[in-house]
Amino acid sequence: MPWSSAAVEQALHSAKWLVWHGKGSKAVARIKALDAALMASDSYEDSTLWSNVRRLYFYLDNNAGTLANYGARQGKGLPIASGIAQSAVNQVVSHRMAKKQQMRWTDEGAHCLVQVRVADLNGELSVRRLAALARGFAANSHNVRRSA
Repeated sequence: MPWSSAAVEQALHSAKWLVWHGKGSKAVARIKALDAALMASDSYEDSTLWSNVRRLYFYLDNNAGTLANYGARQGKGLPIASGIAQSAVNQVVSHRMAKKQQMRWTDEGAHCLVQVRVADLNGELSVRRLAALARGFAANSHNVRRSA
């Protein structure tokens, strides 16, 4: 039996609620069940809905463990978006990357800084991690110099 557009919309709304509340694995199961149910339709695999449901499924499947519980954050009065912080970062980086600055960052230097900062934020910053990053940077800069 083909699903009505209202039933598909309700299933997607339900999956969205699960994502918002940090229940990624349940959202993945809901989207997978929706996809399986829609497969009964003859033209489903040729539709835009099919490609969008598949993209959503793979995104959620790959990121289910890292989804934040935005509902809980909002309930505690915590921020749920990082727009202000991202804007500040963009201002600092664009200022440091400007060509007329005395202390201008190179593209490679900015990339290195970002790699170290991400490792720090992820709790992966250690002497071993820094050494691995340094080896990667050295190899990369060596390749850049050779190709120039």
